[in-house]
Amino acid sequence: MGELSLRLVGAILIYFATAVRFYYEKRTKVRAVESVRHLRIARGAATLSSWTWFALLIFLPIPGFVPVNGLPFARAAVVPLQIVGLVILATSVALFYWCHRALGEFWFGEPGLKAGHELIRVGPYRWIRHPMYTSFFTGYVGALLLLQSWPFLIPILFAPGFYVMSRVEEEILEQRFPDAYARYRAEAGRFLPKLS
Repeated sequence: MGELSLRLVGAILIYFATAVRFYYEKRTKVRAVESVRHLRIARGAATLSSWTWFALLIFLPIPGFVPVNGLPFARAAVVPLQIVGLVILATSVALFYWCHRALGEFWFGEPGLKAGHELIRVGPYRWIRHPMYTSFFTGYVGALLLLQSWPFLIPILFAPGFYVMSRVEEEILEQRFPDAYARYRAEAGRFLPKLS
C-alpha cells in the first residue's frame, strides 16, 4: 500500500471513531452521574493511551507529521501485515461504535454509575465485559501493523491503565448488581469472549 493510501485509510477510520465518541459523549449528558471513582494514575494512563492513538491517527494525513513504514519488517511481510492491520483496525472501530450504541446513555468515561444505571448485556457486552477496552487494544495493534510506525507503540505502553480501570468498574458493578454481575462474570470474559 502506498503512503498516501495508508494515511487516508487510517484517517478515515479514526475520524469516524472520533465522530462516534463526540456524538455519544453529548448524548450521555442527559443522564446524571450518580457516583464516580476517580483513579488519577490509571485514568491518566488510559487517557494518555487512547488520546495518543487518536491524535496520531488524526494528524496522520499531514505528510511527514507521523512517520509511516518505519518499522524493520521483512520486505515480503510488509503488505500482508498492512492488510491484516487494516482488517484489525477497521474491526476495532466497528467494535468501538457497537459498544457506544449498546451502552447508550450509560456510557461514562470513568468508573462510576449513572442515574438509574442498568447492567448492559446486549451487543458486544453479551460476550465481553469490557469490549470498549478491547476495541482500543485491537485498534493499537491494527494501527501499528497497518502503518508500521514506531509512535504507535506509545499507546500500547500506557494500555495497562485500562486493566486497572476494568477492575474498579467490576467492583462498582458487583456492589450494585451482586447476583446478576456474578452470573455475568461467569458467562462473559473480561476482554475476550470465554471459549465455553
